[in-house]
Amino acid sequence: MGRCSLRGRITLRLISLLIVVILSHPVSVQAENILSESSYQLNYININIHENGFADIEEGLEVNNTIIRIFTPNDLQDVLIQDSRGNILEYDSTPVDDMRLLTFYLKSSDEKNIRLSYSTFDLTCKDGPLWTFRFSTSSVPGHTIVKVDFPRGADVIDLKPKDLLRSPKNLTTSMMLYPQTTEFSFEYDYRINQSNNGGEDNSFYVEGIIILFIVLAAVIYALTRKKDSADDANMSNHLGEARKDAANGSAEVINGPEETHDLGMDVSHIDDITLMDCSKKTRIKSSVLNMLEENEQKVVELIMGSDDEITQAYIYKTTGIPKATLSNLMKRLENRNIIERRRDGRTNWIKLQEWIFTK
Repeated sequence: MGRCSLRGRITLRLISLLIVVILSHPVSVQAENILSESSYQLNYININIHENGFADIEEGLEVNNTIIRIFTPNDLQDVLIQDSRGNILEYDSTPVDDMRLLTFYLKSSDEKNIRLSYSTFDLTCKDGPLWTFRFSTSSVPGHTIVKVDFPRGADVIDLKPKDLLRSPKNLTTSMMLYPQTTEFSFEYDYRINQSNNGGEDNSFYVEGIIILFIVLAAVIYALTRKKDSADDANMSNHLGEARKDAANGSAEVINGPEETHDLGMDVSHIDDITLMDCSKKTRIKSSVLNMLEENEQKVVELIMGSDDEITQAYIYKTTGIPKATLSNLMKRLENRNIIERRRDGRTNWIKLQEWIFTK
């Protein structure tokens, strides 16, 4: 009886193992089919990490099919998929384990370049003051480029794997990674400096410096205007006396009456010389304007007309460009180093980079 019972238990375990293998086989086949149908090549990935751990991701894909499938983190926000013409593509979203499968459909078989952007909290975690960012993706060795931007003032502590090909070699808040394998994963550890988080005392100190600077600038401006007014008054007095002398005939002592008229002309000419227009209009290089699309030129000219920087919301209200198209346009300008974006809470401030202007 004992031997039969043991043999029965072994048989039961073998049957259970066989059932598990049979049930798991279709799942593996389905995953392989999904991967085999994902016809695209990853050109670049731009990653921008915020202080609260929120990450903005933009991926550039080169496709060779009209139906594309790509895996992303599970919890996504602000998903936007566009072709090279700026058309927004429809997509289906399906959860697969702890990830999400996006399936989108091209409007033309001639389309080759797709831009995918989204935001997520799934890529970062925090343990005390230490943050960790993890990212995995497929890649094309020697072709795909990954750019990672950390929050301003962050201290990047560690990178895994340590032998990852990157630029620069030291750990900085902005890095370029160059995958050398088809399955690419990396992990960063970083810390946000408390001094950069801002506190009431620090904010009060900064505000005080700004106010002091404004007051000092106003005083200097007032003194300069006062000096200029005094110089103008002295010049007017000298010119008045010269014209008065000419009118009284004092110039006749030199060359007679005809010279009086000449002296008056010379004195009037002094007026024209003193009224010099020293303003110079800064212009954008023609080489920069020539490579911009119509909407991009419209945005750049609007920013140029401002004092220094304007909000992205103002650009949207002024130009009438749709929000999704404008968001994609601003990312293109930022990637080409034409504009600089500064995030202040929920507001994006935009300014032009100095190098695009003529000297």
